[in-house]
Amino acid sequence: MRGRRGGLLAGAWLLATSCLIAVAAGGQTTVASGAGSRPNPHCPKDPPPFIHDSFPQPAFRTSANGVLNTTLTAAMTNTQINGQTYTSSVYEKSYPGPTLMVCPGDTLKLALRNELSATDFPGFGMEAGMTNLHTHGFFVSPNPPQDDVFVELDPGQTYNYNYHLPVDHRPGTYWYHPHMHTQANVQETGGMEGAIIVRGGLDKRPEYRHIGQRVLVITQTALDNQTHATVQPDPTGPFISPGSQFFVNGRLNPTIPIRPGEIQRWSIFNLTANSFVNLELPGQPFHLLARDGNYVPTMQTQHQMLVSPSSRREVLVRGAKNGDVKLIAAPFPQSGKGSENPPVTLATLRSSGSPVDQKMPPKDVVRYQDLRDLPVRQRHLIVYTQDTSGDTPLFFINGETFDPGRIDQVMRLNQLNEWTIVNKTTVWHTFHIHQKDFQVVEEYGKPVNAINQQDNVSVAPNGTVKMLYLPRDFTGRFVFHCHILGHEDNGMMGTVEVRP
Repeated sequence: MRGRRGGLLAGAWLLATSCLIAVAAGGQTTVASGAGSRPNPHCPKDPPPFIHDSFPQPAFRTSANGVLNTTLTAAMTNTQINGQTYTSSVYEKSYPGPTLMVCPGDTLKLALRNELSATDFPGFGMEAGMTNLHTHGFFVSPNPPQDDVFVELDPGQTYNYNYHLPVDHRPGTYWYHPHMHTQANVQETGGMEGAIIVRGGLDKRPEYRHIGQRVLVITQTALDNQTHATVQPDPTGPFISPGSQFFVNGRLNPTIPIRPGEIQRWSIFNLTANSFVNLELPGQPFHLLARDGNYVPTMQTQHQMLVSPSSRREVLVRGAKNGDVKLIAAPFPQSGKGSENPPVTLATLRSSGSPVDQKMPPKDVVRYQDLRDLPVRQRHLIVYTQDTSGDTPLFFINGETFDPGRIDQVMRLNQLNEWTIVNKTTVWHTFHIHQKDFQVVEEYGKPVNAINQQDNVSVAPNGTVKMLYLPRDFTGRFVFHCHILGHEDNGMMGTVEVRP
């Protein structure tokens, strides 16, 4: 096990896990809490139920008594995609991976086993087959054995992550995926991703108690029906495999049952490696509750929601009169003007049965601290450029491609930082920074008046976004990057260090 920190990772938490983890048939993991452990008081005692019906859901792995012990085995193996068997790079033989359910104050002990091989990824360079794990959006330390994305896990090795969620960790939607530089796009395109839900928040409010919940994980890959394997992207492009399709929980256009008048709470994850998804339910709105694990102050009615790759949305949806409504990815010019995709059906909302009269919860959701009330102590300018004229396209931040040995930006603990992201290209990008969410305060020259907190923001061609970031609790180094993984793998990433 290597790291770009140099040599053997002395900080690796290499503990045998056989006494902690019991693996059942089909790769399921059961929680084995230690003797004398007590329930986590930050977990809701009676949370709103997740709906279990004909709609496919990933397997759930849930913490108990403050601990979730689990394993994720990464392998090129047979998996079920849309009801058929294909070979792909996945976790736990599952496309997508299992959903992890934890609470503020929990400890997540996760053994990552790398059963990939360099030969699984021909043409992907010296790092082919290496992997690691990033818990996207988690407010935890960037140092080992927590969310250290500089780990390089060789084939055949296991790394034991040990995440300690603070008691004030925000409830909501998060996720996990590989963050091995040059390998992230191909591994995630194959299916190495899964949802994380931190319970609490609205789960504790009585007006949400009887609103059923669903998880909708949107992924994208191409299926080769001749070899029954997924089609890998080219490391130098196209970054989206030819013939790619969108899947929801591993299915093409699954049906979502709902009754007329029923309200459902959906956690929507765009876990595609490269694609913006412009969501729409024609004829009826989404009622937005949260972005990227951050509640909005007031419920927002939206008829379209642009969800960039890696972003999440939590919404309420009401069943219409009997009939079908398509959940679609509406046309969007991701690669610049004229590149709009045709509308794509992601799922079908099917309203049937006897009507019900559920009341919409109050519009007030949660109000967080407005970071604009604090003085800015440091400023950062991040400029995106690219050069796609050569055989290998290159993507730059401030004129540089990623170098893990270089510190590109420095922040001081507990000092407010203002970041300005300038996209000088003709295509869409995103900006994501690890370890903490940020507050968007300006988009394209116009102030954002609401408290808009998230961990990933879309940046339009020739556009500028300004946001505020307050590092607290943790020092160490981590990364910021465009979350279009083909861009990240080809240079559009930098390293930031938080110092005392």
